[in-house]
Amino acid sequence: MTKNFYKKASVITITYRSAIPIAVPRWYIVNKGKTLFIAPATLLVIAIVSSMVLASVFVVYPGQLTVSYATNDIQIQPGNNTGLADLGGNTIDVAVGSKNASVSITVHPTYQYTYYKNITIINNTGTAAYYIGFYIDSTSITLADAAKLYVFDSSGGLVATIDLKTTGWSGWIGPLAGGSYYRIDLVFHVAETESISGVSETVSFYIYWSPSSETPPAPSSLP
Repeated sequence: MTKNFYKKASVITITYRSAIPIAVPRWYIVNKGKTLFIAPATLLVIAIVSSMVLASVFVVYPGQLTVSYATNDIQIQPGNNTGLADLGGNTIDVAVGSKNASVSITVHPTYQYTYYKNITIINNTGTAAYYIGFYIDSTSITLADAAKLYVFDSSGGLVATIDLKTTGWSGWIGPLAGGSYYRIDLVFHVAETESISGVSETVSFYIYWSPSSETPPAPSSLP
């Protein structure tokens, strides 16, 4: 089972204390009836040399990693309204990657509420169930006072609302059963006091999927 984790930073606290005077012992060695004095500093040098010798010893265990790739059961697909007429003589543009693992959406809302239905489909083409999540990595939407992404199940029930003006993790949705899909709708609200001519704003997001509902890593931790 695939599991995702955040990494927690480790903290080392060092508390310094004042020096405590101690009595320095004198060391003697008896050699054939003669008493020899060895300074403590000499013993310290011997100890350091011994530790340096030990530090050059290493133990190495062999290991092997096998990477066996799997097909992407969760696939992004164009919605029913992809390529249809949008406002201002434009079209609703949804470009999906060649392996259905990425998407780029372009829409053209105007004043008041503009609702885009069935823009994109998140389809589970496999048999196992998977959790789905969204991470809004960055957003430049300021002109629209509301920008939402709605997630509906195959029966038309609303299962999640994602705020496109706020960065962060959406939480998991689902699980999405094998053979089922989620429909993606978009809605925007722009006040008539705004100047929208020639303005373009962008949202960068990630779609997560996993058989586990554990907290996933943030996009910043990905290579």
